[in-house]
Amino acid sequence: MEPEVPFPENWQSPPELERALPREVTLTFTGRFKTVFGGMLILGAAVLFAVMQRDNAQTVAANLTLHDHGVETSATVTRLWRQGRSRQSMMAYSFTISGNSVQSESSVPSDLDDHFHVGGAVPVRYLSFDPSVSHPSGWDPYNPPAWMPFTLPAFLVVGSAALLIGVRNQSTLLARGLPAPLVITKCFRVKNGWVANFKLRTRDGAVFGGRCAMPRKVEPGTILCGLYDPQKPSRARAYPLDSYRLTGLD
Repeated sequence: MEPEVPFPENWQSPPELERALPREVTLTFTGRFKTVFGGMLILGAAVLFAVMQRDNAQTVAANLTLHDHGVETSATVTRLWRQGRSRQSMMAYSFTISGNSVQSESSVPSDLDDHFHVGGAVPVRYLSFDPSVSHPSGWDPYNPPAWMPFTLPAFLVVGSAALLIGVRNQSTLLARGLPAPLVITKCFRVKNGWVANFKLRTRDGAVFGGRCAMPRKVEPGTILCGLYDPQKPSRARAYPLDSYRLTGLD
């Protein structure tokens, strides 16, 4: 059970927070940066999706053309190795067309690992009008799944949404939030700065816990000003905020 947190008596909030609600607020440099960066993430997600969708379509079309119009020949295995953390089996091979040597490579299914050796033969299928497009005949070339173009762009969109929603919530909190004493209970280092756990006592005496980012390390027991949403008191953070400031403050 957590020990009780001593809140100060006769605590006074900063004078600027006693303005009539809603207070006028302005984006800070950090808030503008987050907003622009969030927009860039969404734009980047759209571009990435278009590029991945195009590449997928080209790969599927090339594989279909190779299947329908490819020409069979025999190639020589020039190298065998394993790649990546998954230790995927890989093969490099070469074959000659009209006196020209063509080099290519392919992944190898795990159940065929022991079927090949360097210098051995492997049947391949290639396009007569573009021999650089080829694949071993013993197994189908990889076709990326239809959902693949959605994966990474989705992560970017989710990250952007979290960033922009956080900025918007700060606007609402600073404009309509009520000031209250906030006591730091723990402060710890994270990848991009500091995070603090805190307890906050509302005007009606209720105590809520929370966590928020801090610009620097703050010792446990430090008393700060907090802002909380009167409609949802658990939504609170230390004042001042990084993305918004009160209009008129220098």
